[in-house]
Amino acid sequence: MKQILRLGERYGLLPIKRHILYTLLISLYILLLPTGFARAQSVSVKDLGIPEGGLKIGDTIPEALWHLPLQVVNHPEGKDTITLNDYRGKLIILDFWATHCLPCIGSLKSLDILQKQFNTNLRVLPVSEEDPTVIRQFLGQHNWRLPSLANQTLLKKYFPFLYIPHQVWIHGKTVMAITDHKSADSLHIATIINGGDIKLKPKTDVLFKGWEPTDQYIKERGKPFIMHSVLSEYLEGLGGTAITSNDSLNICYFNNFPIMQMIVLTLRVPYNQVILEIKDPSRVFPMSDSRRNRYCYQLLAPKTMDKKQFRNRIVNDLCSSFGLVVSQEVRNMPCYVILESARSRPLKQLSSDMDFNTFIDLLNYREKWADNPIRFINKSVHKTDQVPGLTVNDVLGLRNNLTRLKKYLSAYGFRLVSATRPLKVTVISDASISLP
Repeated sequence: MKQILRLGERYGLLPIKRHILYTLLISLYILLLPTGFARAQSVSVKDLGIPEGGLKIGDTIPEALWHLPLQVVNHPEGKDTITLNDYRGKLIILDFWATHCLPCIGSLKSLDILQKQFNTNLRVLPVSEEDPTVIRQFLGQHNWRLPSLANQTLLKKYFPFLYIPHQVWIHGKTVMAITDHKSADSLHIATIINGGDIKLKPKTDVLFKGWEPTDQYIKERGKPFIMHSVLSEYLEGLGGTAITSNDSLNICYFNNFPIMQMIVLTLRVPYNQVILEIKDPSRVFPMSDSRRNRYCYQLLAPKTMDKKQFRNRIVNDLCSSFGLVVSQEVRNMPCYVILESARSRPLKQLSSDMDFNTFIDLLNYREKWADNPIRFINKSVHKTDQVPGLTVNDVLGLRNNLTRLKKYLSAYGFRLVSATRPLKVTVISDASISLP
């Protein structure tokens, strides 16, 4: 109906439903475009009634979407174009997929069977961004009867996602569910078709940034760590070390430690039994207090991992991170051997005295690594006896004064002899990597 209006007045619309007219105009615009589907997908998000962030569960399907022309291949009637409106009243499952996605292929196989089972009340519509020729050939190779939307990017604006398979369930006028491929089974479909009440597990896509630690993703989902290993450069304000455990985890941390010190403490070997065979020793044991070549390392592992495996994992982490090889070998090494003299006698056993093994360990103790260190081994029969009248500081003093040490041992019938003997040593070397 047309009215003749005076200047300043305007045409008015009869009270027909504005959203229907709106939809018809959009559809007419799309159909008149000369390049068909490619231009159809270039219509603005606003014109197509797509809300910010896309449609969510419970949202009403816009009329523009119901009537949007969709390019299709493998249609049973040979159609090149369909709309969702062709299947209004049925349960519609939009299945976003790709020919390179193995879970998608397994899902399509199941969906093809379900479509045949619920043919009257169900319409499965696979949705792919790939070329129609590729889709047609792929479906033919598998003898699937399902039609598939092809060259389709616009529907992703209505239903944004990050990962496929991705399924959108439309029932009645609304988005009933957004799921992964595991929810599409005969029980769920039959329940919905028969008017039953069912709530499908929603699919939640999280943008994963591979260059960031996964800690936040694990915590957000309330999942425990199975294995957690972190290595960083020097961190101001941190200190300390421990290799321990709690009720559920084996725990290791070194804060601002040199590489060699981490290895030595993990393997529980003295510095004087460590041999360096690397081009630049300072990279594993800096000779100054500089922050350079000091690192923070943490490993959390299940309590089920035994202690030896746990310590091996620590060493393997460090070796792989810094291009090193750690091996334990037996080599002929210069050392001082404690032997019995002809007049040796059992040492006194006093509760306050030090046992002989501790005495030897303290003689071998070094605060840091040095090349060609002094090594001591005990070849006497009194390995379990007590060493009288010595404190830890006394032994450390004797260690650096061989004359005093010989005099002390001689008083109890022992002698100190310089020799070369086979000793177990820990060798740290550069890894030589040869690629094929």
